[in-house]
Amino acid sequence: MQQIEILKSLSSLLATNDIESISLLPCKTDFLFENDHLLLSTQSFKNQVLFCYQNIRNSNDAIKADVMLVLPVLNPDDSKLWVERRKQLLMSKKDPNCFETTVCKYALKVKPKSSEPFFHLQWIISQNILVLTKEVVSRLLEICSEASISYKNNYFSWKFRIWLVENCCEFVDWENELLFSKNWMNKHISDHSGMHYRFRLLLKYCTLPKRVDVISVIDTEILNTCELIKFYRTSISLWAHLRQLVMFAKDRSLNISRQCEKEIFAAISLEVDSKIKQQIASWFLSTN
Repeated sequence: MQQIEILKSLSSLLATNDIESISLLPCKTDFLFENDHLLLSTQSFKNQVLFCYQNIRNSNDAIKADVMLVLPVLNPDDSKLWVERRKQLLMSKKDPNCFETTVCKYALKVKPKSSEPFFHLQWIISQNILVLTKEVVSRLLEICSEASISYKNNYFSWKFRIWLVENCCEFVDWENELLFSKNWMNKHISDHSGMHYRFRLLLKYCTLPKRVDVISVIDTEILNTCELIKFYRTSISLWAHLRQLVMFAKDRSLNISRQCEKEIFAAISLEVDSKIKQQIASWFLSTN
């Protein structure tokens, strides 16, 4: 199959299908699309990327449009490609079908740790090109989740997720998001980025217009963290999370429950060689 035919086929697939995964395999066939899974041969992938770059300034508008759809997905780390997409978007100033989120989603399936798709999503929101609704924000959070699952400790997915809940809080399903982050924390003890997100999420939740019992929220989180530390006492992420909670309670002069104080004391009494634990002990004991 000629490269131009592959380009057109890939562009059509990306534009009209809900693709679950994009994988590279050392196969002879250029590409296969079965059951919503796109498989590209390693050699075809390399040839198509080269062909796209050779035609990025093609005078044929249809070919250029195909290139600017396929290439950011196949090579999402190239910031110049996303800049070009943003130039095109500024001319239209709208994305009624949320197609840009789909392009970013597919790019992250190819390289989940890439920063450029997340920066692009933040840009289209900041420029009011993407019209936000609860459904759209839910979709964006799902894109973050998929990237975090595909690449552990995914700094960029969690960074964008923090930005999203802090800047678009009125569209967030807070009950679901709090439950999601708690489950993630319980299952991914070593994911420091995910743990930091949990803390920032709680901080934002405590500042929402609706009345939130801040002491109860922090109490519950401290108790859960201390319980996890009993089983994963060497986890740096857990100790760092507990440190943030204790610092927050101390800075806000929160009167945490006696049960919380008891559990913190039990945690810092564990025989663990940790500088973070020593810091927590110093702060905690100085106020009790």
